[in-house]
Amino acid sequence: MAIVLPDGILGNPNTEYVRSWILKNFLVLASIDLAVEAFLPQVGVQASILFLQKKSSEEKLIDKKYEIFMAIAEKLGKDRRGNPIYQKDQDGAEILFDVQKQYLITDRNGKKELRSRIEKIRVLNDDLPSIVKEYRQFITSLID
Repeated sequence: MAIVLPDGILGNPNTEYVRSWILKNFLVLASIDLAVEAFLPQVGVQASILFLQKKSSEEKLIDKKYEIFMAIAEKLGKDRRGNPIYQKDQDGAEILFDVQKQYLITDRNGKKELRSRIEKIRVLNDDLPSIVKEYRQFITSLID
């Protein structure tokens, strides 16, 4: 299960009972702290995503230690107004990446041909794809 929680629930002393309930009933697989822009411009709240796995009846009785993946997403590909922010070089210029695009054309005789070309695209300045990659490596290291 994944759940988005305001950071107040995760850090406020008055909501300790919520954290205790989560830890009693679930294994915390990952915690990802989101940038404040995550829900802007609609909602301005600092939040985190928790990835949880329900504990079995036996797991609830045992207090075992395990590793938890933690990350901070500082950039989410948009500004406070919801406008996209793209990756830039150290001088502030947007970086254009080469991507091979394939497309299908049909000539006058109905013959289809697959063609490709290199296009230059902008890429959002977003930490989440790299966090997903790191999480996959983390899970793989636990299995090995």
